This record gives sequence, structure tokens and C-alpha cells, in this order.
Amino acid sequence: MNFLDTLYSKGLMTKDILGQAIAEHYDVPYSDLNSQIPNRDQVMIIPEDIAKNYRVILFKNYIDGFVVATDNPKKAGIQKDLKDKEKAYYLADSCAEIALQTIWNNESFTGNGNLSASNGTCDYTVSNTGGSSREIIVTANVNDSIQKVEVNITDIKPEITIDSWRHVE
Repeated sequence: MNFLDTLYSKGLMTKDILGQAIAEHYDVPYSDLNSQIPNRDQVMIIPEDIAKNYRVILFKNYIDGFVVATDNPKKAGIQKDLKDKEKAYYLADSCAEIALQTIWNNESFTGNGNLSASNGTCDYTVSNTGGSSREIIVTANVNDSIQKVEVNITDIKPEITIDSWRHVE
């Protein structure tokens, strides 16, 4: 039995106390995932590869940012990769909006388009799925952080009716 297991078994230490001490050492807040369990949507926001590589989960989401929980807050690259993923997320949404505007301007539009921004690029494809229904597939890339969006619309005029809008892996 190792030292920590001995402390745990004798009731001299808990995982929460150890977590709080580690957080204090790294000068970061402590997030107790036992008392504030993230919901499924929070778990799914961070892509699996980033979540596994950095052992990170979305803890809280705000309009102007987010808080993540990890057991290694000083791991190199975590902030950059998360910021790139956030930028790719919003770039993909912007690109989908441009595709919607293109469809609005030309009801019969199908095909491809792209957008180059200061922080990355995105490509979109619009396919006719029958009548006025369209499927938009977007792929955004920010520093090799990829975000995809699928949008399905059922009507174009008198206004665009969005049936689904989802971020996908």
C-alpha cells in the first residue's frame, strides 16, 4: 500500500483535500466534480481528443467564456488548444451563417464556398435534399483545431426555417 492509500484508509486524507492542496499549489481554483456533476452537454462540448489528452472537462459555460476542470492545469498547450477550439467553434457558426445568407440571396444555390479569417479558414457545402430543403456542412480550421457543423433547413421563403443545427466531431 502506498503512502496516499494509507492516509485515505486511515481517514487522515480525502481526495477532495488533496485536490484542494494541489489547486492551491498551482494557484488555480478547485472544482469539486463530485458535488457539481457536469451534465451530458457540458461533457460533449470539448472534443474527445482534447478531453483525453489534457484530462479536461467543461465545468461552467458563460456567454463570454468558460471554465474547465482538469487534474493538470499547467500541462503545456492546454490553454492554446482550448482557445483554438473555441475560435474554430465560432468560425464554423459564422461560416454556416454565410451559407444561409448565400441560400437566402439565391434560393437555388447548391455548391461550395469558403471564408478566410485572420484566425483560420472554413469551407461549406450546400446540398439540395429535396424541394426547398438544404443541408449545409461546414468545416472550420484554426491552427489545426477542426470544428464541423451540420445545418438542415426545411424552407427558404418567406423565411429560412432551420430544422437542426449541430456541432459534430
